[in-house]
Amino acid sequence: MPQAIGSFSPSAVIEAIEASLVDSSTALGHSEDGIVFHGSDVTWVYSGCPTLSRVLCARFTSDGVQDRVLEILGYFKSWDASVSWVVGPTSYPPALGDYLHASGFGICETWIGMAMNLAERPKVGTPRGFSIQHVSDEARLHAWAALFQEEREVVDIFAPANAGGDARRRYYLGYLNG
Repeated sequence: MPQAIGSFSPSAVIEAIEASLVDSSTALGHSEDGIVFHGSDVTWVYSGCPTLSRVLCARFTSDGVQDRVLEILGYFKSWDASVSWVVGPTSYPPALGDYLHASGFGICETWIGMAMNLAERPKVGTPRGFSIQHVSDEARLHAWAALFQEEREVVDIFAPANAGGDARRRYYLGYLNG
């Protein structure tokens, strides 16, 4: 049985983590060619480039899941863009992940939400020569974007005029000996 975190119930924590994921994902759709769709049964984001698009918070009827999945995939196919489908604790129907897997989606990563006060995090040792720096200028943005295959598109999406312009979004780079 999940434990409550502070005065928040497990369902409130799940809701907050999923809402944060939707907020951060929709920031990816703020590029010139990006699109953000908030429907009654799903949210999806087209980043405007071939990568970094997402489908989130799918809550389909059991008998309508196949049609909705095909409809949404049709949009991304028309843009020749890949898309990640995020299946979370509140996704519906419960077998949505199995249906997506049977439709050709694979599991590429598992995300775990974080619910803690960072100011009160435990202090841990770090390797000598290791530093973490806020991505706060063009040079660091390019260094951070170089970690991705499509560096140019990532720089465009996370530039201050797009997702990087939201003060709630912070990106960091870890450096080891420079």
